Amino acid sequence: MPAAQPDTTDASRTVFGYREGHDTTFLIGRQRYRLLLRAETDSTQPLVTTTEGIVGGAFADDTTTFAQTGRVRGYAGRQIITLLDSAGRRVFRRVLHKPDFYSVASRDIITVSNPARPAFIGYQAASQMLGFTLPIGIPYSDVWQQGLILLGLDGRLKRLATTYSSSWDAPDCVPRLLPDGTVLTCEELLLPNQQRMSLLKPQAQLVAALMLTDTTLCTMYRYGQYRSQPALTASESDEEDLSADFQGPE
Repeated sequence: MPAAQPDTTDASRTVFGYREGHDTTFLIGRQRYRLLLRAETDSTQPLVTTTEGIVGGAFADDTTTFAQTGRVRGYAGRQIITLLDSAGRRVFRRVLHKPDFYSVASRDIITVSNPARPAFIGYQAASQMLGFTLPIGIPYSDVWQQGLILLGLDGRLKRLATTYSSSWDAPDCVPRLLPDGTVLTCEELLLPNQQRMSLLKPQAQLVAALMLTDTTLCTMYRYGQYRSQPALTASESDEEDLSADFQGPE
């Protein structure tokens, strides 16, 4: 008999970065399933919105008026998740469009983003849900956000959630579907009783959220807040680099 896999994780292994999905075969009990994961852009359907400050003039709807309007343009896109059974018969086909994610990521970033394929993270028997992460970012940049997609085995959308709102300060965390029906999104815990437990704290940055076992969560925080340094004089700026200052809580 092969040795059972331990239910612990190596907390020294950090996980960051962009991860796009690919077609996957997996088992539920003895039944084999196949996931086909696709992403498409429709360049015939422009989308326009107002920048929230991060998306710049490279994506302007009209470069001559961008400074006044802040309007940026992208194109319609969608993710297609198809589940096949072991005989190749379609179990469901779920299509998600860019506007579906306005509640979990910034609208301007979604608008200009190139649709990415969802990444399958697992099946949860307790809730009969499939979980997927979806990277959403500004093209040709390191500005990314990530959403979590939860689908029932019938293809119905159960929930969309935020995994992280900024790639710059995202915690070391991998979203998890836990055996008891809990879901770790990396910003909160979605409990089986439909309640939600936030992992975020005021005046603190969530550095890591690691499942040490199926029932033990370790969270790490950096306390304090960033404040801008006072402007330096010309002579001072020659001697010092201007930077943000991390202040401990008062």
